Amino acid sequence: MGILSSRNTGRNGLPRGRMALRPLVLSLLAAAVLAVACASAGSTTATDGSTGASPSAAASTPPDSLLIRVSMATTKRGNVVPVDNSFYLRLLGDSVSSNLPYFGRAYSAPIGTESVLRFDATMSDFTSTRNKDGATRMEFRVRTIEDTFRFRVEVYDNGRTTIYVRPTRREAISFDGDVDGGGAR
Repeated sequence: MGILSSRNTGRNGLPRGRMALRPLVLSLLAAAVLAVACASAGSTTATDGSTGASPSAAASTPPDSLLIRVSMATTKRGNVVPVDNSFYLRLLGDSVSSNLPYFGRAYSAPIGTESVLRFDATMSDFTSTRNKDGATRMEFRVRTIEDTFRFRVEVYDNGRTTIYVRPTRREAISFDGDVDGGGAR
């Protein structure tokens, strides 16, 4: 019997069992090798042997002040919800003030009755990088009584922003908006 005999193929003629996983595993392995190669090719070294400062170098200092007013929320399931400009995210030193709506599924019962994304808290694990496309990407973590949130805030030169929120006990959500005042910080 040949490799693709009736014992090794399903009703649709495609390989089944471990044979079906080989192309997928090989593709994932090739993608991982390519990602590592691209990451190592992107590093820069100065002529004296020290690592050169690139525009995408990480900073660990939060902005002095940043106010983002959101106009659109996108749920993990792809639903786009327009919101009014009373919703915001404010970064002030190492503090975060969030007044954002939440649309999504909770994996555990909520503790309070307020919106899960309405809080004043202290951020931790702050990093800031400048992307090749001109966006500043800030990432930080916030822990509240309700949940632990990972934020990724991308601020573009034209003042547009995207906020990605990944809670531990709920589905992720993202927001689109503008830096208050219409300009980049």
